[in-house]
Amino acid sequence: MKSAEESAWHELAPPNVATRMVDVGGVQVFALFAGEGSSPIVFVSGLGEATPTWAPVLPELARTCRVIAYDRPGMGASPDIGGTRSLEVMALELAGLIDSLHEGPAILVGHSLGGLIAVEAYRRRPDQVAGLVLVDSADPAILARRGLLAIQRFSIWLPRAFAAIGLWPRIARSVARREASVAVHEPRAQEALAGALLENLLSAAGARTSSAELRGVVLGARVAGLVEVSPGSIDVPIVVLSATAGSLGKKMRAAWTEHHRLVATASPTGRHLEVKGGHYLHRERPSAVVEAVLSVLRIVRERQLDS
Repeated sequence: MKSAEESAWHELAPPNVATRMVDVGGVQVFALFAGEGSSPIVFVSGLGEATPTWAPVLPELARTCRVIAYDRPGMGASPDIGGTRSLEVMALELAGLIDSLHEGPAILVGHSLGGLIAVEAYRRRPDQVAGLVLVDSADPAILARRGLLAIQRFSIWLPRAFAAIGLWPRIARSVARREASVAVHEPRAQEALAGALLENLLSAAGARTSSAELRGVVLGARVAGLVEVSPGSIDVPIVVLSATAGSLGKKMRAAWTEHHRLVATASPTGRHLEVKGGHYLHRERPSAVVEAVLSVLRIVRERQLDS
């Protein structure tokens, strides 16, 4: 039986869409494939998100590019495997996915936590990464601050509290419908996407996995290492997009944006852009994300022609 997530992608129908489970080191991972071309674009979701979060940008890119999105174990349509969810584990899962598909090197597009995972995947397997696009990527130093950590944990705990008194399904349905109405406009596609978003919001495995991922990143021994970037330490094109609004306070947002500038300088072809909008830029400003991805893809293809 198809999950709501899988059904939604077939309803959204990006070009040449296909969905299947991929074996990554003995772990089954749900993946979506669409479009055609070299240097595939692999989407890496943020904390608590599954592939439907990319609905505002993925179909557009699939018109001219090969695109892949996947759910980390325990999220969306991927089975829960439990265990440690450190940054290292998640980065190696991503590299292992690209290995399994034999389509790399890939351009990684990571939102929030997904940006950290993408950069760590590059550090560990640079042979599998052709470029990076970071969409308001998380700053590990700020993520580990007690205040923000408490907010993140509260956001994970709150649905459980509402579920205990029977309110969460109604709230989640409203949230899913609102997000779907912004992402797509065709009624049937909108309904299907809302069902997929709702499925993820109501997932107990997803809530457990989100808690484990947050704990693993904050407590992981390598978290501080992601802050210590230096000019020339990233040898692939990179675009870092910073939101200008969202739940962060002014001082925290300024520090978050400064981290983005620093990461962009790590590549000789790095660019940092501030985009008017909130943390979920791929939903609020999808055209900015699409253009950032295409700009990196152009550089990657020019390098391929020159080599």
